[in-house]
Amino acid sequence: MERTVGGAVGLRFRFEYKEDTHGRYVSIQSAQRKRKGGKELNCKICSREAGENGYCELHTKAYENIVKKYDTWKRALEISWKEYLSEVVKSSLAGEWAKEVAEHLIDSGEKQNVTNG
Repeated sequence: MERTVGGAVGLRFRFEYKEDTHGRYVSIQSAQRKRKGGKELNCKICSREAGENGYCELHTKAYENIVKKYDTWKRALEISWKEYLSEVVKSSLAGEWAKEVAEHLIDSGEKQNVTNG
């Protein structure tokens, strides 16, 4: 399965999925982790398998792009992190994954990897 991440960013990722015993599709990595007795973590935003940062692969990429682009916005417009996130949510150019991450960051008050609150 391929999916475009970040709307205008145009990044593509390839993930392999298989059907579990409940008829849901899970990533191959998640199925392997369960077989080995590991704990499956869910994304803070959706029900997909999450990595160490608490986001699935798609929301992690969107989060990384949001953080990366903040410096550019901050220099150009001198806006705060929270104002920037609000602009991402309203933007017609932002992808759905980025908007979901921005909304989550606003709601949760997370300020990871940014220097200005």
